[in-house]
Amino acid sequence: MKFLRNLVVYFTPQSKEEAELGYLALGRAGQINFNIREVRDGSRIYFVAESNNLKDKEIITAGDDIGELDRNIKDAILTAFHIPRRYSDPTLVQSGLAREKTELRYATR
Repeated sequence: MKFLRNLVVYFTPQSKEEAELGYLALGRAGQINFNIREVRDGSRIYFVAESNNLKDKEIITAGDDIGELDRNIKDAILTAFHIPRRYSDPTLVQSGLAREKTELRYATR
């Protein structure tokens, strides 16, 4: 039964139209900024990202490392704009997160 449902969704024109509308909305959104923080939960450490400049949406996702967080942010953006996985193109969502160097400065007394 699940196979049949997936087959119908795959060939449903509405999904493609929905993806096109989602891409239009994504294009209008422009740059999406995220606040990223490290969370320590007992012995587990992970990263949480929250969008901070969308007017009508809030995107929140997490990852165990920066690479996973980057992939999850891209997936969350496409999901937030109702772009079905069948029509998603993650290369359209660019990020420097995993490639940029981060400089941390610490002050001591």
